[in-house]
Amino acid sequence: MTVSTFTTERVKLYSGPLKVIVPTESVSSYLGDTALLRCEVSGDPTPIIRWQKNREELPGAFEPDSRLAVLPSGSLQVSRVQPPDSATYRCLADNPGSTRTGSDAELRVLPEPGLSRNLQFLQRPSRVMSLLGTDAVLECSASGYPTPSIQWRRGEELIHSWNKKFSLLAGSNLIIRSVTDDDSGSYSCSASNKNHNITAHTELSVLGQELKTLSAHRVKRDSM
Repeated sequence: MTVSTFTTERVKLYSGPLKVIVPTESVSSYLGDTALLRCEVSGDPTPIIRWQKNREELPGAFEPDSRLAVLPSGSLQVSRVQPPDSATYRCLADNPGSTRTGSDAELRVLPEPGLSRNLQFLQRPSRVMSLLGTDAVLECSASGYPTPSIQWRRGEELIHSWNKKFSLLAGSNLIIRSVTDDDSGSYSCSASNKNHNITAHTELSVLGQELKTLSAHRVKRDSM
């Protein structure tokens, strides 16, 4: 379960050491497919994840139509993999208490053989809780050949209007901006090509204004 944009209440009282939960591993990806480099680090306050490519810093935020994205989970997604993406990557995690540097991992780009490969999720969407008025990101990515297309549904209704409310991050992760109570509910991510179709489901819960006010009050109280 992911909590989006949740105010940390104990920043001024305690900064716990960072712990690597999921280390980054080298991956191979076919040309034009999607690659996912994982980095899961726990800590209090929740750390900010950064990525380096060949020891050079990657942007923390990419353009909306970029093939690369640093996801809320900490993973680095590379969509429509190209030869220049072959490189050594590593993640870095920072919070006020400490910094952790992950191990080097290699992304190897392989020639596309053109043979059908079963679809598989690289990242299934997990349940997300977001504060009222913040942006929520539902993560989903898949791999296979022919390259799958990604579709999202809210309940049974296909989301096909990409606008200020809904957009895609790195071509597959659903961004829901300025969430309201009406955005709470079930969502599904489907990956499909001419041979296969796979679907995964998740839930978005929007936490109300009263909780947001309570969190702000506690932060103010703890800072006194």
